[in-house]
Amino acid sequence: MSTARIPQPIAQRLFRWCFTGLLALAAQANAATAGNPAGFSDRTAQVNGTSIHYRIGGKGTPVVLLHGYTQTGHMWTPIMTRLAQSHTVIVPDLRGTGASAKAAGGYEKANMAKDIHELVKSVTNEPATVVGHDIGMMVAYAYAAQYPADTRKVALMDAFLPGIGNWNDMFLLRDLWHFHFYGTTPERLVQGRERTYFEHFWNDFAADPKRSIPEADRKLYAAAYAAASTRASSTSRRFQGMPSSSPRWARRS
Repeated sequence: MSTARIPQPIAQRLFRWCFTGLLALAAQANAATAGNPAGFSDRTAQVNGTSIHYRIGGKGTPVVLLHGYTQTGHMWTPIMTRLAQSHTVIVPDLRGTGASAKAAGGYEKANMAKDIHELVKSVTNEPATVVGHDIGMMVAYAYAAQYPADTRKVALMDAFLPGIGNWNDMFLLRDLWHFHFYGTTPERLVQGRERTYFEHFWNDFAADPKRSIPEADRKLYAAAYAAASTRASSTSRRFQGMPSSSPRWARRS
């Protein structure tokens, strides 16, 4: 693995471009609703000491779609029906988000990957293709690294991997201050202002804020995280201990 460092201005632009690409994907849907695409249903799995909500549809080799921060599994709605034509599509809400249980702990990415692995095994014994965006990317990597025999392919998008390459340079970028924004005071600052906080990501990282996240989706995500922040797990706590969530296997090239 190359250890060449990316100059900070270039790294910042790369992050913005990648993030904008996923925002554009979410914007492809017309006015979004919380309803499921045709052929999909809601289910809940009791796994790894918590409750994970997921949507499932289609038939074929399994594909798992893992969402990023400020979002839920709903972000994948624009592509779910197409994937379901040839795959069993599994779309969870990660631990602490959406309709999944708001556990008090267990947000290390290796443990969140265990949530997803147990969920997938409850659906199928086939190896899965795991797709991760943003924080979901870190969970997807942890899944593939811990359960290689159960991973057909893995797709990693739009973030860095703690413990891999020059990840710390990205982690310390000025524009990524939010990774360090957790604890009692940040929780109090964000609670009741989830939409205002999220607008920073949806607008400031977008090439065109008016074409990033549709208004209906903004309302849906803000409401989902507002509900989470009133219970055991707050909006900002999801990043707690993120650098230490890279076990030994995450440091191998």
